[in-house]
Amino acid sequence: MVKVSLVLLTFNRYEAVAATFPVNVANAGYPIHEIIHVDNGSFPENCKKLRKLIPANIRVEHSENQGVSKGYNRGMVLATGSHVCITGCDRILPENWLKDWVSSLEKIPNTGVISIYTPPEEKWEPRLRGSKENINGID
Repeated sequence: MVKVSLVLLTFNRYEAVAATFPVNVANAGYPIHEIIHVDNGSFPENCKKLRKLIPANIRVEHSENQGVSKGYNRGMVLATGSHVCITGCDRILPENWLKDWVSSLEKIPNTGVISIYTPPEEKWEPRLRGSKENINGID
C-alpha cells in the first residue's frame, strides 16, 4: 500500500487555507499517512491560527520566508511515507483526488513525479490568488 506523506506549505493566507484544507482532506478518498506542515514565515497571529487548523504530524515553522522550493524541500526531507504529495493551499481539489493520484502512481512502475493539479477533463481554473475570476467562490 502506498503511504502518502502530504506536505502543505503555507505563508499567511489563513482564510484560503481554512477554506480549502479541510475540504481537500475530506475529499482525498485515500488515507493520508502523515501531514507535514511547513509554515514559511507567516505573521505570528496567522501562524498560531494555522497551527490550530492543520493537524500536522510534523510541523516546521520558519521565522522568515525561505521561498517555495526550500519550503517544500524541507517538508519532503522529513517525510516518512513511501510517497510524497505536495499540494497548493489555495484550491479545492476534486473528489477522490488523492485516490486518483495513487491509482495513477500504481499504474506506472518506478514513477518519480505525478501531477494532478488540474484534472484533464477540466479547463484551467484560476487559483485563489490574483485578480482573475475565482471559480471556487473563495476570496
